[in-house]
Amino acid sequence: MYKALHSIVHPLVEKKQTGIMRLVHDYQGKGAIYLKEGEIEGIQTMEFSGAQAARRLAAWMSFTDEFLPTHYANISEVRGVETDGFMELLERMAPLIADIARVIPGNEAIFKTLAHRLNGERSFTQKELQIVMALDGHATVKEVVRESGMTEFEVLYIIKKFCDSGLSELWYMPTVELSA
Repeated sequence: MYKALHSIVHPLVEKKQTGIMRLVHDYQGKGAIYLKEGEIEGIQTMEFSGAQAARRLAAWMSFTDEFLPTHYANISEVRGVETDGFMELLERMAPLIADIARVIPGNEAIFKTLAHRLNGERSFTQKELQIVMALDGHATVKEVVRESGMTEFEVLYIIKKFCDSGLSELWYMPTVELSA
């Protein structure tokens, strides 16, 4: 379910494509990457453009994408970014996102904090404490992300860290029935 933007943008840059990559994130709205002959001319989200938008998009994991090949896009209001720098950022994020995807099967998964594993020896940041309390065996990952006020990446990274340490575990994951 989760995917890294690197695997989608890299082939477009390598093949020197021109067009607009439209993205719709499950949590933070829409974004776009404008390419001209394999160079990134601009990046924007609903709130930001340029480097801020690049950092935001690099951490997106739950999104749909559509590439619209075109010869022209009016992006005079969109700040550009350096193609190599953006691709390096996406490349650094890709293994982190892959690690999260190996532990968290999707937004409908439900995790539970194992109360018997909590002890006074471990201290939590405010964000970690918020997530540890939210993993109650009832709330889906999607609900935890929406209610947390944190980014999707922050929440999923914390859940993964808790699962890796044995503090939380996958409690329930609905199955999808395929029609014949």
